This record gives sequence, structure tokens and C-alpha cells, in this order.
Amino acid sequence: TLGGDKIVPKKADEKNVKASKSASDGGGFLGASYKFEDFKPPFADTSVKLANGLVNDGPFAWLVTYVDLFGYRPGKTLVGAIPQDATSSTILSPSEISERRAAAERDLTNISPEERQRRAELAELALKVAGAYAIFSGLVLDDGGFGGHLARFLVLLPLFAWRGYDLSAKSGL
Repeated sequence: TLGGDKIVPKKADEKNVKASKSASDGGGFLGASYKFEDFKPPFADTSVKLANGLVNDGPFAWLVTYVDLFGYRPGKTLVGAIPQDATSSTILSPSEISERRAAAERDLTNISPEERQRRAELAELALKVAGAYAIFSGLVLDDGGFGGHLARFLVLLPLFAWRGYDLSAKSGL
């Protein structure tokens, strides 16, 4: 697993050097724990060095200290981009992981069958919402003026969601 990230300012001097964080410090994101003074303002000139040798020194490196606030911690799994506690049904054995990786490489997919099913269900829901909104906007919201035309045009938003989720569910990407 990843761990032992270190947060240091790019322009290090005696005033702004922070103590590095390591996996032994706590259970936060990638094994680090953070105090209030460790949180960086947006787009701070910061570099994050991860234990696996990767360095994040891009414009969003400051976000690393905040991901813990949103629940992204070791032992969690993502369901619809929301961190959930891992259950026995979501924790895979090493052999299952190898099988899924081989199947993903062979089929050129990068999401699990469960996530593909969720996306198919979301696509179906988005299509129903688009249909209902099209009827509602055509019968109720469209008064013949510019605002009414704009209200009918907004049916594209759920249609875009439908198409994206539908393609993602079918292709596995």
C-alpha cells in the first residue's frame, strides 16, 4: 500500500519547512496524519512525496491534506465516488484481484462489474428523468419566449448524463 507521504514547500527555507509526515504518524490519507497548521491554502506552492517514489508537485498537490476530510482513507472503497466502509463482499482475495486484473487487461476495462451495473442503472434513471422533463418543459415551462425555449433546451443535461453512463456501463471505462 502507499504510505509515508511527505509535505514540503517547494521553496524551502527555515521559516516555511514543515516536519515530514510518515506512516507511523497515524492513519490519514496514505498513512499520514495532519494538524490544522498542515492544511495548505488553495494552489499553495507545495510538493508531496509519496513512499512509492512518486512526487506530486502539480498545482493540486495542496489537496492531499484535505482528502482525509472527505473520507478517503485506507480500508475504504468507493461506491459512486463516495467512500464507504469495505465489507466482506467488497474485499477481494489476492487471487480474485489477479483474475480481475487479467480480465480487465484482456477486455480493456477499468471498472468492476458492480460499478458497471450501477452506471447502467443510473443511465436508465437519467433517461427517464430526461423524458419526464421533456414532457414537463414542453407542456408547462415553454411559454413561447426565450426563457421557455431555454427551459426545453435544458433537457440536454440529463440526456448527456444518460449517454455518458450508458457508454461507461457498456464499455467498462
